Amino acid sequence: MIGSLPAPDDAPTEAALPFADWARLQDSLIATGFWALDPVDEQPVLDGAEWLIEGRRGNIYRGVSRWRPQGELQGLDRLFFALAGPPLSKVNLY
Repeated sequence: MIGSLPAPDDAPTEAALPFADWARLQDSLIATGFWALDPVDEQPVLDGAEWLIEGRRGNIYRGVSRWRPQGELQGLDRLFFALAGPPLSKVNLY
């Protein structure tokens, strides 16, 4: 669980990904079927965090909202944090 947000000076807001990391992200999005998922999952929930994952390839925009990513998106949340690097890569997700 995230106890506090990182301070603005903790990490840059934008960073270029090395080619290998970019390829890993693209492969993960394809493996999850991101581009074909329903935009919203209406399953009832009692606890967790809402994630909005957005992507664009060419002129195609996609936004997918999930409450605590599970199923097809499980693990993608951890990849985002890992690719972001410290301090986010050190956050324990529940």
